[in-house]
Amino acid sequence: MNNFLRFVLALLLTHLTAVSAQTPADRRLVIGSSMPLTGAFAESAKRLVSGSKLYFDGINRAGGINGQQIDYQVLDDAFEPERAAKNVSELISERGAVALIGLTGTNQILASLPVVKKTATPLFGPFSGSPVLRKEKNTPVFHVRASYSDEIQRMIDHAKAIGVRRIGIFYTDDGLGKVVLAELKIILEKENLELVGISTTSTLDANFLHAAMDLWRNNPEAIIVGAAGSHFGKFVTAYKSLGGRWPQIYGLSVVDPGTLGAQISESARGIILTQVIPSVRNTALPIVREYLAALAKEMPGAEPNVFELDAFTTAKILVEAMRRAGKPVSRASLINSLEIIGKYDVGGFFVFLTPDIRGGSAFVDLAIIGDKGRLRY
Repeated sequence: MNNFLRFVLALLLTHLTAVSAQTPADRRLVIGSSMPLTGAFAESAKRLVSGSKLYFDGINRAGGINGQQIDYQVLDDAFEPERAAKNVSELISERGAVALIGLTGTNQILASLPVVKKTATPLFGPFSGSPVLRKEKNTPVFHVRASYSDEIQRMIDHAKAIGVRRIGIFYTDDGLGKVVLAELKIILEKENLELVGISTTSTLDANFLHAAMDLWRNNPEAIIVGAAGSHFGKFVTAYKSLGGRWPQIYGLSVVDPGTLGAQISESARGIILTQVIPSVRNTALPIVREYLAALAKEMPGAEPNVFELDAFTTAKILVEAMRRAGKPVSRASLINSLEIIGKYDVGGFFVFLTPDIRGGSAFVDLAIIGDKGRLRY
């Protein structure tokens, strides 16, 4: 674990202890999250926690929400669905969470939905673009990110533009991978493009070299990688070790470019990632300037990170909804506030939420990984 991530965890633990101990229960607004703070997705998850905390801390220093302090509580699920569901139940039933934010992983979120529905607890900004979650009816789930369907379509549009016709896919045998495979098949059939190879591996007993060889034999011109966390980098490393022609690699926005760059170094260069949040260098946008100012104040010298900006932006929208919900904020009043927020300008990034439309944003951009894992747009 690098020094930055140790710093983030120490700050989080200090924050949880201080807010809970010093603020009476009736003056606290518990916002809960279950995140994979250990396991293959840990590095990226800690960036998300850092971004949310960065915004919530600023709100607390300014007096909180209608006089109430935000008590941001995060439990580790190690990317295990059953553990995520247990954490969510604890956050709601025992810790009194008024809302959940940023749960990560399609299967983890699906496992948590029964208790979310039963208790009518708003789940805001889940870190998943799965269409499966958007098809769920009568749920208090509100999305900020564009869907994986939007992201994959953007990849295929780019592939066609550069003359690619033969496309392969590697995916991890989990909720994310299965959704990416299903959506890719639909889009390729519509675009009359050929799926020349399908390769997968279990996340528990992964054999990335075997999976890479399955695709390499089919000589794809481009590969869509339906994986996140360290699994993405391990597949790329295995494929590149086989030599020969190097296809264009595409990944989803759930891949942290900074973490990937640190993991596989120069092998990350040239990989194209979809992005569902603006660039951290786009200082023409107020939300980016706000994030960078908060980062410079709280963590001088820290490298800006798109996952942090993502979580920072999501936290800002939730805080606005809580302000509009009145005092005291309840689960019911917050759901009502989110449903009528309509078109909301989050500093140059727009979301749209109504009782019938909970998709948030459809923004999708493409970026290519350059030096030190930095994105170029």
